[in-house]
Amino acid sequence: MTEMSDRKRVRTVIKGMTLLSVMELVLSFIMGSAYGVFSAYTDLDMEFLGPAGILSALCVMVSAGLIWIYFSRSEPELKSICFSIRKKAGPGVILFSFMIIMGLQFIQIFPSAWIESFLNQFGLTMEEAAVNDLMSELRPGEFIYAVCIGTVIEEIVYRGLALRLLLPCGRNFAIIVSSVIFSLAHGSLNQFIFTFFTGIVLAVLCLRYSIFAGMLAHILNNAFAFLVSFFYTVVPGDITGAAIGIILVVSAIGMFSAAALRSHEIIDYIKKSVRSADIPHITLLNNIWTYLFLALQLYLTSLNISAV
Repeated sequence: MTEMSDRKRVRTVIKGMTLLSVMELVLSFIMGSAYGVFSAYTDLDMEFLGPAGILSALCVMVSAGLIWIYFSRSEPELKSICFSIRKKAGPGVILFSFMIIMGLQFIQIFPSAWIESFLNQFGLTMEEAAVNDLMSELRPGEFIYAVCIGTVIEEIVYRGLALRLLLPCGRNFAIIVSSVIFSLAHGSLNQFIFTFFTGIVLAVLCLRYSIFAGMLAHILNNAFAFLVSFFYTVVPGDITGAAIGIILVVSAIGMFSAAALRSHEIIDYIKKSVRSADIPHITLLNNIWTYLFLALQLYLTSLNISAV
């Protein structure tokens, strides 16, 4: 990995993530406008494909490609760094990681409800957007984007690039900052805690095994969400809700049981992490790109908030 100061490395990564968000925003507008013009002057019906999913996939692929070029200028060995394999992850590891993520889904119900209640005090809500996403008609384009292309691109960007490139600044720093970036990029206040801790799980998978292990766990999670949306359209909501609730509760019990069995290892790891103190806060805070990134993500998050 190329030698550079912590300050320059953090600045490069945060700048890259900010530019990525800007490019996705601009490309979404351009492609959405182009699709609108195309639809207005042709009789070709693409609705069944899910044009939103197809356009989103194109946007993230183009943006990720440009960001890859940006990072490769400062890191010539980017490909080997991003896709390095420490050891292979068996099916048990992937399924266990998926169970943890499902357990996190259950836990996030509570802070999500508190955030929604807080927003309601000001006549605002995020629930409507979430329900619309869940109940929207399912199309091949949405599946391809949410379960396949979008998931792979996210792992390459947030674990392969952000996490790996920040590692020289400290393992804890790299895991936490890349997970915060991953969470903010989802633009959802009521899922911030879930996406943050999911980012940590995927980061640990990436560092202990490889980026491919994180991709598989991430794909399973998104496929489950897509499956939930599908069942909501064909099975009565109460039955589907009850089934999902049981799955999430069982996953949460499994997660807490595993944590209890390995409590000594977890405590030792936390103690070592605290003692190592490898999080250069000043490097992150004395960086104009940090504030530009936060401002942009807050703006994008606000777009998902509506009046009650």
